Amino acid sequence: MENDDIITKWKTQDTRIEEVISINKKLLQEVLNMKAGSSLRFLKRIKGFGIAGMLIWLLLLGLILGFAIKHYSPGGIYFILSVGMIFLINLKGLYDYIRHLAMADAIRYDGNVIEIQEQLSQLQLSLLNHARFMVLQAPFWTTFYLNGSWFPSQTNTLYIVIQSIITVCFVWLAVWLYRNMTMENIDRKWVQKLIEGSGINQVKKALNFYREIEQYKVEN
Repeated sequence: MENDDIITKWKTQDTRIEEVISINKKLLQEVLNMKAGSSLRFLKRIKGFGIAGMLIWLLLLGLILGFAIKHYSPGGIYFILSVGMIFLINLKGLYDYIRHLAMADAIRYDGNVIEIQEQLSQLQLSLLNHARFMVLQAPFWTTFYLNGSWFPSQTNTLYIVIQSIITVCFVWLAVWLYRNMTMENIDRKWVQKLIEGSGINQVKKALNFYREIEQYKVEN
């Protein structure tokens, strides 16, 4: 009889412990949901300002490009091609900003933790891919000022060599960055420096919050 009482008390105590752990899990998830949401709100502000700034920048580039095309001359071919490529790359950048804002807004923090982690991971990857793509415009900033009427036909050899070296170096750098700015290298310092203004750190913080939940579940 005494043994039965001990077993009953043990089962009751075990049930209470499980209830406490379950409550703690729910409270922890609610707190971390709030922290993740706060971190992503900062990202939304970044993207909101980014969209406004990108619209102004694209409008300016479009006006300049339109003027150059309207008053086209063979000497302006370098300018038109260079600014045209810069415009297209930044147009893709504007699309990315809008997409990132929509992705961040679509996350519901009262849902399944695994689904939230997947959404955050997709957003993190998209932010990184955006930064990778934007570096491809770098070489065109070394050619927009060239003039087809004097380069290379009326330019001395030394200038041609210097200009070629500069452009080739920027092409190599852009391709190297594009190939090496990957998820595998995301924790490297030089990658962090290049992407720190993209909002990716806020997503990383949010992901870390949910890893705390998973760790808590494993420990308990």
